[in-house]
Amino acid sequence: MKFIWGDDVEEYKPERWLDPDGFFRPESLSKFTAFQAGPRIYLGKEFAYWQMKIFSAVLLRYFVFKLNDNKKTVKDKSSDRGGTA
Repeated sequence: MKFIWGDDVEEYKPERWLDPDGFFRPESLSKFTAFQAGPRIYLGKEFAYWQMKIFSAVLLRYFVFKLNDNKKTVKDKSSDRGGTA
């Protein structure tokens, strides 16, 4: 649906779901017409999400991630919470 997602609807652009600061911005559930929303929500939605997450985890092990700048320090996002593990 180009009227919802824009003219580049068929391009893979994960930044569609990021706000200008780079944080995830959830969309309305009504935009995902395969799952619907409200009282007629698709019963297998949660299973489909789990399946997608498992597939992504399996696929990611075949990639090697490197920093653009090796001099920068990397901090885990969970370390910003200030608590102890």
